Amino acid sequence: MIRRVSPYTLAGGAAALLALAAATFTRADPDLWGHTKFGLDWLATWTLPSVDPYSFTQDKPWVNHEWLSEAMMGAAYQVAGASGLALLKGLLLMTGLSVVWHATRAAELQIRFIAIAVTALGISQIATNLRPQLWSFVAVAVLALVLSERRSRVWLPPLFVLWANSHGAWFVGIIVLGVWAVIRVTRFRDEAMPWLISVAGCLAATLVTPYGVELWTFLGETVRASRPAIEEWQPLWVLGPVRWLPWLAVSAALIWSLFQRRRVAPEALAALAVLAVASLQVMRMTPFLATAAAVLLAPVLAARWPARAMPTPVASDRGAAVVIAVVLVSVSLFVFSKTLACIRTDEGHPQDFAAVTALRTAVPGRVVTHFNYGEYALWHLSPRLRVSMDGRRETVYSDDRLAEHDAIIAGEPAGLSALASWRAEYVWLPLASVVTRAWLTAHDYRIDVETLQSFVAVRSDLPPLKSDDLRGVGFSCFPN
Repeated sequence: MIRRVSPYTLAGGAAALLALAAATFTRADPDLWGHTKFGLDWLATWTLPSVDPYSFTQDKPWVNHEWLSEAMMGAAYQVAGASGLALLKGLLLMTGLSVVWHATRAAELQIRFIAIAVTALGISQIATNLRPQLWSFVAVAVLALVLSERRSRVWLPPLFVLWANSHGAWFVGIIVLGVWAVIRVTRFRDEAMPWLISVAGCLAATLVTPYGVELWTFLGETVRASRPAIEEWQPLWVLGPVRWLPWLAVSAALIWSLFQRRRVAPEALAALAVLAVASLQVMRMTPFLATAAAVLLAPVLAARWPARAMPTPVASDRGAAVVIAVVLVSVSLFVFSKTLACIRTDEGHPQDFAAVTALRTAVPGRVVTHFNYGEYALWHLSPRLRVSMDGRRETVYSDDRLAEHDAIIAGEPAGLSALASWRAEYVWLPLASVVTRAWLTAHDYRIDVETLQSFVAVRSDLPPLKSDDLRGVGFSCFPN
């Protein structure tokens, strides 16, 4: 016998479809070309090279700690192009938000929506791009759910195996797990051995990668690295007030929870305090704080605002639900037609279609680039041209190499000396590099391409680049 679908289920399913459609809205950040390219490479070769085939200035072994998330991105692109990438991003967002929705199931419906809204605010900085951080967003939500609901911890080691191969923030999960275990053992001495086994098992799981202990060493070095040019790596206190909103919202919820009859568990409070301090020091921790808070505070929310039974639907409810579902599904299909058709880059994006079009006519060789241009360049220009710098930064390049490239952009002596020693065939830099441009024209280079964003200098012994006047192009769709 086929059961009739509840009107609430019907309308809720349509609303979830609309939420998925909205979640597929995606912008191309500078790393999307590289992540997808490296994923496609792995799918083609099933190998992870330590010698980078794309760069001519690599000075440290390539530890691709995000290879699994990149492989998924490559597979999505292989199956459905840019639409596949947008859909993958939407599914990741919805998976994490679904965990929050499930964790708050004992609370009133309005409270569940508020928890989702606060989580969405907290992850807003990573929600519009397809990045490996989204895998960590999902993993943090699952970890918090397992801990808060005291589910079987046997699933945690497999979680950390997947996490350690997808994104470097697994160490945040290990810290949260460790803090949780310490507080639990302090409160309940008889739990010491089970928690010791769980933490040790999860630590061992992070070694199940192509790099083993080398991954720990790599993350130990890169976590301490300074990234003054990247906003999301800066402390919250040096950023604008808008960036504080998620942190303030979670902090207010934590303070509120301390005065409730149903108190938040001490281990949950300690874990959230660690994430709150980490978010103050590095803004990119904020999404993990907001996600964990929504899950870990769910019992307190449910105690204060318990769920109420839904009224028994009547005949008119079914008709209204059908109308609502039809409207929501229609809107969803319209949104999908837009979001899956184009991952958009716009005028504010660092990529430059006109410049890379000209460089496609270059002879094989090397091109000195800004790191924001690098992965876009290697997508379009490899293997004909190898880049000097790209968004992988400390994954492939030492601190000295990074400083050298900063000096090239600024036109400082160390950067100009590097240019002189490399004598690369092409130099593609932002228009702001005025001093470097003047040096190039005085040292046997000519400017073949100039757009509204950048210029391309060509060594004078090489044929000129062929380029059309594309300076009026305002945006394009990935992969451009």
